[in-house]
Amino acid sequence: MGVALGVALAAGGGPAIGSLEVGRSQGGLSVRFDLEGVWSAELLERVQSGLELTFRHRVELVGKRIGWIFPRRTLARTVVETTLRYDSLTQRYEFVQRVVARRWAGPAEAAGPAVRRSTDAGDEARRWMTRLEGLPLPAPEAVGASVPVRVRIRSELDRKLVLGLFPWTRTVSRETLWGS
Repeated sequence: MGVALGVALAAGGGPAIGSLEVGRSQGGLSVRFDLEGVWSAELLERVQSGLELTFRHRVELVGKRIGWIFPRRTLARTVVETTLRYDSLTQRYEFVQRVVARRWAGPAEAAGPAVRRSTDAGDEARRWMTRLEGLPLPAPEAVGASVPVRVRIRSELDRKLVLGLFPWTRTVSRETLWGS
């Protein structure tokens, strides 16, 4: 059973994290969210040209703030990368999703197995890149936190060089209260 939250509206119609849901799963929490407004003409052209496109998502469980001056303590973190590549020879989209890092209550765990999919439908491939389901986080009790806690998501969408020199990453983020 998840807690469904409304859609976040980005200023100027840009990318946003929408329909964020957090629910209980086997011994922990499961996070599901959609990215909206991501597909610009530039990104679509980049994929169609055969260049690889990677989105990096950081999903965190954060605890209470210790005083107003200190930031919230990160209790757990899961980092997921989704990659899309178009093969113009076979006219198929290759999608890979992998958990790059998972950290809570101890040392970081190694990356998990990658999920690989292939399709010839561009709409389906774009949906795979912008809908993430079943991202694991531990139950708040497992990491010594009391309810309510916050779930924070930060997605890095694409990297560019500004003026050919300075790296710039377009990001979107969202935070929600869970368990109140």
